[in-house]
Amino acid sequence: MHRIQLLVLALPTLLIACGGSSIDDMRNGLPTSDTVQLNVPKQAGQALEMGQAQQAALGDRSVFYQVTRGVTEFVNGATGLVLLLVKSITDNPPTSFKDHEAIWGPYTDPLQSNTYRLTVHDLGHHQYSYVLEGKAKWDPDSAFVAVLTGTHNAATDSHGRPIRGFGSGSFLIDWDALHSLPDPNDNVGTGEFTYSRLSPVSQVEIDVTFTQVLDRLTGLRFNARYSYVSAPGGDGMFRFSTFNNPGAIILRLSIESRWKNNGAGRADVQYLPNPTPVATATANECWNEFFLSVYFHNSQDPSQDYGKESDCAFSPAEYSPL
Repeated sequence: MHRIQLLVLALPTLLIACGGSSIDDMRNGLPTSDTVQLNVPKQAGQALEMGQAQQAALGDRSVFYQVTRGVTEFVNGATGLVLLLVKSITDNPPTSFKDHEAIWGPYTDPLQSNTYRLTVHDLGHHQYSYVLEGKAKWDPDSAFVAVLTGTHNAATDSHGRPIRGFGSGSFLIDWDALHSLPDPNDNVGTGEFTYSRLSPVSQVEIDVTFTQVLDRLTGLRFNARYSYVSAPGGDGMFRFSTFNNPGAIILRLSIESRWKNNGAGRADVQYLPNPTPVATATANECWNEFFLSVYFHNSQDPSQDYGKESDCAFSPAEYSPL
């Protein structure tokens, strides 16, 4: 009996040594919504509507602060629903678990018409690949389509076990595939994410490319790129650009926003109106720790200018490439 007990106690170590996985390893080898969360300073109780952002005046709520928050909240919302679905699926026991593969599903919410299946592979060295597939619950398994695919390099704790929500990797969300299911959401197009969030105190880096996603204000599809860098308790930076938008008022647009830990920040904008002018137009705005505009400059219309650039939290201007 003593020998059997020793073997049982040694089993987790043997699994690690042989490259084996546990169910918890598989769960923790996936990104969460927090992994790719874009955090911009926010005043308590504040609600933002991007469509309501208009030209600010000195002392008004900063228009480009509102745009920065609105865009980051759009990105967070678009990804959060899919990654929360992954979490809700993996909160259940897997349907099968063998060697280096775990499968959850088919999984169907009682009040939904969509059925999902999640497959996770342990590739070794704390790297995991995964695919989330969906179909109508009345269709055969041959109807499954991939709606999320990716790889995740998990950060590990002092015992060498993956830490949920931390690591680096990339994934692709196919909202067009999701849109083909019986219970779609409003998102269309695709989103390709690359991220690094290695610990609660590490710098966070997230890059996103959206292809043919929907602008709900115009009803048109557009392409966009996003880049986010932030150090917990320190400065942050967010870049946003749109491109190849022939039906839009602005053909190309890029915004680089920077902010201090107290919320004070600056946005520097380049844009090409449609039709394209001879020169690129620029706009610059700074806000204080209460998100109130203290400086504005518009190269196309200097009559809108106000404030002093010396009041900006950052100087000089930094532009993201168009």
